[in-house]
Amino acid sequence: MDNGLLKDAETFMSDDRRARLALERRFKGNISGTGLTLGQYTFLAVLGRLGESTMGVLAKEMGLTLGGLTGLVDRVMRMGLLERFRIPQDRRIVKVKLTDKGHDTLKAILDHDRRHVAECLSEVTKEDREAFLRVFKLLVDRNCEAIEMLAESGVGD
Repeated sequence: MDNGLLKDAETFMSDDRRARLALERRFKGNISGTGLTLGQYTFLAVLGRLGESTMGVLAKEMGLTLGGLTGLVDRVMRMGLLERFRIPQDRRIVKVKLTDKGHDTLKAILDHDRRHVAECLSEVTKEDREAFLRVFKLLVDRNCEAIEMLAESGVGD
């Protein structure tokens, strides 16, 4: 493999670690007044994106077991941020959805995050932002595809 490509990969990995740590610290600061953990916030964000969802779909989306997700759902339910229910046509299927309080909490956090990211991106030209977002999406898509292939093959279970 090309040494330049390996050096670029090393630089990317180092910068990625720094960015993840910084984002984690910022997210923890943003949610500190809500009583949410970072995992609970992530769960709310996933559920907010998916809308009403089954426990099975959420578990797969978050990379959790049903048991792990059930504990997470129980804790977030006690905060009044979501509700769990069964559908009348098939009582075996359990679904969850955000409550009004859950939507409001998630919206407040996401609005704050969106303003912060926009402020960071404002320091970059429109052309560079477009190029960055295009490449970033490509890398995210490739990594998500690789994770899905591993999950389908049973690796990591």
